[in-house]
Amino acid sequence: MTEDSGTGLDSAARFLAAPAGVALIQALELEHRDDVRWFDNPLDSDPAAVLATVTGLAQMGFGVLLQHLVSSAERFAGPWVSDAPAHLSNAYRLAPERRAIAAAISDRFGDALGAACQLEAQEWWTSATDPAAVGRCFTDHNSVYCCGEFSWAGLWTVSTPPVEVHDGLMEAWELFPGPISRWSLPIKPTARVFEVSSAEDWARLVARYPRMTTGLHGGWELPGPNQHVGEARELEIASAGAAARHEVRVAMPDWTSVAVDYDGVHLSWTGMLLAEGHVISVPALGPDVVTALRYWRSERTLWLSDAFGSPCPLSVPVLSGRGNDEVGVDATEDSSRRDADETKLIAMLGRNPITATPDD
Repeated sequence: MTEDSGTGLDSAARFLAAPAGVALIQALELEHRDDVRWFDNPLDSDPAAVLATVTGLAQMGFGVLLQHLVSSAERFAGPWVSDAPAHLSNAYRLAPERRAIAAAISDRFGDALGAACQLEAQEWWTSATDPAAVGRCFTDHNSVYCCGEFSWAGLWTVSTPPVEVHDGLMEAWELFPGPISRWSLPIKPTARVFEVSSAEDWARLVARYPRMTTGLHGGWELPGPNQHVGEARELEIASAGAAARHEVRVAMPDWTSVAVDYDGVHLSWTGMLLAEGHVISVPALGPDVVTALRYWRSERTLWLSDAFGSPCPLSVPVLSGRGNDEVGVDATEDSSRRDADETKLIAMLGRNPITATPDD
């Protein structure tokens, strides 16, 4: 059971207000320009390249689009990338000239991007961490994710992603040390899921279940540790406060309260595109209160309670251009890795999910 926000990728205007959105259309245009490299920070937009991008989107596969989305959100908008504020400032200024790209993405991929949590198709990806270091989940919800950063204490799943984005997900989620394995982790059909498909959805969750952070946050994650204050202030102006703000109070969800009403919070691909890094006001909590979802970096669900059926190991992630023996492992064939993963799941859930279900 999901709560549908009723919002999706329904207008180019909402797309052009989002940090990940303007980063994506910049990255896609650069793929069609010979005068700049894909990682450059262009000072202009090329109408011919915009047209070529729109034409190319008609033939682009969904997995390739997601590959661009995940990588560009980090490269051009990531809070840890030193030149991201400068890149993003220019991307915002040039976004109106790239509106046709946003519209083409919305028209071709809107339904797929906005898909709700697919309960029967959830995957759990895990690194080669020591099972003994894994703790019980769902005991202290507010230690999992606060003020824009999540810890490794949470249990996250992703709706079966296209193979083209496997590489990008492994890097975006910072899964280390390798090798990486993945499991099918089905969810009970009665699970209660809050859907986030926009920055407004996230703000609505925060307003309903608020938890105020302590003190003022001078730049709301920007500038990051390698970024300049001056560039972050320029970004605040260029984005009209959508990508950075100063001297504001920050509110986040009180996860303990959320967990009373919901088993999980799902960020759709549309939600990632529109909400990742998007600073938004929460007027119900005060005139200077903002919130922003950060570091989810993809479609995925944060689980707040044990709503899982019996997990099943899956084949190795498709990690193109890499040595799979180094970064990926097939849990269906590697018995030692399968045993380690099962031990980890048992520790996280406080039960043996292989032999029992939550209803047993």
